[in-house]
Amino acid sequence: MDSAYFKKPKKNLGFHSSWTDTNDNPTQKLSISLRRAVWLKKVPFRFTLLEGERLDDFVLLKSKDGPVEGLSCGAGSSLTQTDSRVLKLKRNGYKYRGFIKEYFLDGDLHFNGKTAYEATYFEHAGLYPLDDAMREIRICRELERKGFLIPQKPVSLYRLELGYQNEYGMLISDISSDFRCDELTIMTLLSFFRNMIKNKRMDIDIDNEAVLFENLNISKTIKRLAVSPEMNMLKTVFHNIGALYGEMHRAGYVRGVGNAWYGNEIICADARIGLCDFDATFGEKDVMDTILFQHLKDNDINLFTTGLYGSLGAFSSCIFDIAANILIMAFRDGYVIRKERHLEPADVFQVLENFFEIRERIYLSAQQHLF
Repeated sequence: MDSAYFKKPKKNLGFHSSWTDTNDNPTQKLSISLRRAVWLKKVPFRFTLLEGERLDDFVLLKSKDGPVEGLSCGAGSSLTQTDSRVLKLKRNGYKYRGFIKEYFLDGDLHFNGKTAYEATYFEHAGLYPLDDAMREIRICRELERKGFLIPQKPVSLYRLELGYQNEYGMLISDISSDFRCDELTIMTLLSFFRNMIKNKRMDIDIDNEAVLFENLNISKTIKRLAVSPEMNMLKTVFHNIGALYGEMHRAGYVRGVGNAWYGNEIICADARIGLCDFDATFGEKDVMDTILFQHLKDNDINLFTTGLYGSLGAFSSCIFDIAANILIMAFRDGYVIRKERHLEPADVFQVLENFFEIRERIYLSAQQHLF
């Protein structure tokens, strides 16, 4: 295991960060899923470089039979390897189907001076509205100047000339990590619970989005979980995420609806936590309404906790719910304290090694998707 894995974490298990068969908002439903290989081909439309590096050869679309291999990054984006770096293509098609005219519910928050407006509408799948992409670039630069860690740096923005009513683009970023916190969380907990069960049955059913296990001693597990190195590591992670949210709010930014969940925090190879995905992120200078801005900050906290409870609660297991509660308390503590704690890279690497030892033996379905 080395730091290069963090750029293309192909053996990971997660939720929205990996691959989803639905397009639900992360705070509505999270689907347990694997990273999958995707096949990329040149975009069959005219495109124009709006800013940044000319990377025409990497304006690639997901397909079932493209010549370039990539790695899934949610339902709408993917990663691809160059000679010297890994690029994230956001967004470049829905699953294997490319740009499709199927619609999914989306929303838009925009401002005219001190007046805020919101609209909900149906959006084409696998496409990135150009105004969202441009805002993401701006927010990335502003946050990086303020000292936030941004592991996925935008380097190119293209306009896709599709002939649709709205304008769409593809954002290409140079990344140092795409290892998401939702992946670290579920992989850590599954490794811990598998060790508790020992020789008894435990399966992950990807097709039916379930973790199946037999006779896990809840009282014993809670006591051991509370003092385990695995949970101490995760508590540090969530404390640090809470501190990041606190620092963002103090710096005058809100994470935003759809962005405020733990899959948008990234674990770097040095165990520091960075931020990604800012298409719904706004600053005080955008909002200019102090009452609304406070509500949006409160939304960030509530959406984050909802996403964590919702994902771990999907397993219909009180032990997963208890783990979520412990991590939410750590997140809230970090938000109040607003000071990050040191996380050892070796602890993160150990979690990966532990999970990789068991991953081949615990999948009940989806074996064809395993790397």
